[in-house]
Amino acid sequence: ALGLVFGTIGGLFGLAWIQTTIFIKTKLVVPSGLVKRHILKGLIGGTIIGGIGMLMPETLFWAELEVQTIIDGGETPLPHVWPDVGVLGVPMPVKNGAFLILLSIAKMFAISITVLSGYRGGFIFPFIFSGHTLGTGLALLIPALSPTAAALSCAAAINASVTRTWLSSPLIVCFLSGQLQCMPMVLVASITALFVIGDPAIIKGAQSRAESPGMLHRGVSKESIDPRMQSKVVSA
Repeated sequence: ALGLVFGTIGGLFGLAWIQTTIFIKTKLVVPSGLVKRHILKGLIGGTIIGGIGMLMPETLFWAELEVQTIIDGGETPLPHVWPDVGVLGVPMPVKNGAFLILLSIAKMFAISITVLSGYRGGFIFPFIFSGHTLGTGLALLIPALSPTAAALSCAAAINASVTRTWLSSPLIVCFLSGQLQCMPMVLVASITALFVIGDPAIIKGAQSRAESPGMLHRGVSKESIDPRMQSKVVSA
């Protein structure tokens, strides 16, 4: 049951990221003529990303190492940031559930700006970080929840909802964390996220909804899908 809950929450976060990214591109980037103005676009995007990072240093970089700071409640200093307290000069309250949820949202917004600004790099680990902080925040707000299960389930759900990797996402987070006992719940969360997110796709080459559980249960054939939706991608 909790897998369904975490999958729904993660799917909604993934859907919000897709819709927000598409909105920013279609309503701001394209009308302003920034699509082909790569230097200016990169300058604006870098300024926004840097501003977010100054306020919340945990949002910077891929988050493969930064996630350890969240896991141990701030005991491990951020490895790539100096000063690691940000422009405010005070340590971030990483043991506060509400702050971690806000941090998750800020990280996902930073991912959108990164993609739209034309910066290159994968975002699987950044999405996993966003989901991990989201799940950890929920567990801090609701002590009855297992922090490990919540973090891994939300991480896989967000990543699966955006990338359509409903099987590999649970495998990645469970094997990398060594928490294989969470696999059933995490897998349920990933599949649930696909049902929640519906049809929108943003990554070129992502598995089409016709080949995923969310589309199959609706009885929709691959041929009936709008070709624009099969491979819709943000390519700023």
